[in-house]
Amino acid sequence: MSTLKVDTITDSSSGLTTTINGFTPKTDNMAGRNLIINGAMQVAQRGTSFTPTSINTYSLDRWRSEGYSYDVDVTRQTFTSGQTDVEGFPQYYVTVALNETISAGQYWAFQQRIEKPQVIREGAQTFTLSFWARATSGTVAASSFSYGIGSLGSNPQLTTTWQKITYTFTTTISSSGDYASCYVIHFAAGATATSIDIAQVQLEVGDTATPFEHRSFGEELALCQRYLFKTFRQQDAIGTSTSNGRVYFVFGVSGTAAKGSHYSFPVTMRTNPTITIYDESGNTGQFAGGTTANVVTTGERGTNVYSSGAGGLEYYGHLVAEAEL
Repeated sequence: MSTLKVDTITDSSSGLTTTINGFTPKTDNMAGRNLIINGAMQVAQRGTSFTPTSINTYSLDRWRSEGYSYDVDVTRQTFTSGQTDVEGFPQYYVTVALNETISAGQYWAFQQRIEKPQVIREGAQTFTLSFWARATSGTVAASSFSYGIGSLGSNPQLTTTWQKITYTFTTTISSSGDYASCYVIHFAAGATATSIDIAQVQLEVGDTATPFEHRSFGEELALCQRYLFKTFRQQDAIGTSTSNGRVYFVFGVSGTAAKGSHYSFPVTMRTNPTITIYDESGNTGQFAGGTTANVVTTGERGTNVYSSGAGGLEYYGHLVAEAEL
């Protein structure tokens, strides 16, 4: 068998990269472009409706509030089946509703912390942020909110018709710290009650907004589980009173002696996570039946838990591991 090694194969007439087995590699169909995780709002391990009235509050996976405490509702919505206003037939969008005026010297933001250098590289770069937006009702005046990293862009006027917003900018991603903050909705001082719908958020390197990179639910969930993992079913918010999805912790001894068990995470987490054990009623720090749950050691790949109370060889409950930025 012979091996042909070349640098580039181009079409003889157009000079473009040729089609290989029916596929033409282009920048807009290659995987890994989108630096935003859960830009399609598919994964909602904490639930789908939130009022994040404090800073650093996470809502849909990887999405968080920042700034000062305000009355803001964040709610995942479902597109009408078959709609064609937003390309690619997405399933979900998010509504961010500011219900009061932002005071002088303050702000509130819906944003994502992007891990660096694992996801976003450090140094001076050109990026393009793109997303679909509309007013939930009425109109949203131009410059009501801003978006981007570093130097922020301002929104055009929004109506109840979906439109794609594209913002290209050059900024320097600092080498200090663990993340870069990408803002999608940044309400500055003076912003008044406003409700905005957002879909298909994408951040990519370069000066061109390519079509939204669709990922399967399984792929998106695995990316999210680097930062948050739960044993609750995906449709059950963390802390839900339910036995569905509970796991059994099998210990080596019974009686009053201390008993330990290891639990492995499905993916390697960003750092050693914070572990919370829930019983079937949503109470923390205990297994079902009220026996105290203790965490011995935790690593990026798993955790060891134990109970020092009386009982048998098996305990069950829910486990949540959080390693957010």
